[in-house]
Amino acid sequence: QDAERERAEREKAEQLQAWQQAEMKRQMDDLMRERELVQKHEAELRETLLKEQQLMQQNLRKQQEDLAKQQAEVESRLKEEQARRDALARQREEEIKAKEAEVQSKEVVLRRERESVQLMQKMSEQERMEYLKTKEGLTKEKEGLNKEKEGLSKEKDQVELMRKS
Repeated sequence: QDAERERAEREKAEQLQAWQQAEMKRQMDDLMRERELVQKHEAELRETLLKEQQLMQQNLRKQQEDLAKQQAEVESRLKEEQARRDALARQREEEIKAKEAEVQSKEVVLRRERESVQLMQKMSEQERMEYLKTKEGLTKEKEGLNKEKEGLSKEKDQVELMRKS
């Protein structure tokens, strides 16, 4: 009986040892599977992050290119606008110079007519009446020329302002 009991205890001990070994193997397998899953998840995560980073860099490059294009367009428009303003200012200056020359020419004519009028003052009463009429006309014309000069001066100032803006 002792031998049989020893044999039964030995079998129990062997079964317990076999069960413990099987349990350790199962836990090791579970641990290995879990480790593989974690490594696979980390690899997928790294790959996803890398793709996102590449996409963000690509988007950033495109935004930089778009901004560079917009800046070039704005600078081009500003240069065109400045060139247009300069051309307009030059044109206005030429018009003003032409009007000034015309005014000076009229002043010369006016001065000659005034000299003629002064000669006429020395003439008879009838001639004197004619002189007064002519003088009045010349005075009005002189006032008109002065107003035209003022207008030209204002236009010159406006052209200067255009050039500065």
